[in-house]
Amino acid sequence: MSAFFVEYKTIPDRDKARGKLQKQSQDARTLAPGATAPAEKNGRHYVEYAYPLTEGGVTRTVAGIWWDDAQTPIAAYLLAYWKDGLGERWEPMRDLWSRYA
Repeated sequence: MSAFFVEYKTIPDRDKARGKLQKQSQDARTLAPGATAPAEKNGRHYVEYAYPLTEGGVTRTVAGIWWDDAQTPIAAYLLAYWKDGLGERWEPMRDLWSRYA
């Protein structure tokens, strides 16, 4: 699992980046079953998403959790391979998020 922290120039820039996850959030319901709908949790925007990634002719699903503080232009996200990294379960990623977000 990898964690990324991003500081955007403005809050609208951050919101635009989060908006690009809308399709991946919808796709997560099929690619990574059990994904929850985007929500606000603990004063943060929270999005679970997934997308296919093809490398060397092999396609794998990447699952992610994005969150940001509504008051700052800062966001963070976690990424992991759905099968190999998470064992096809959201719980490991959600647990890490809940401890440190």
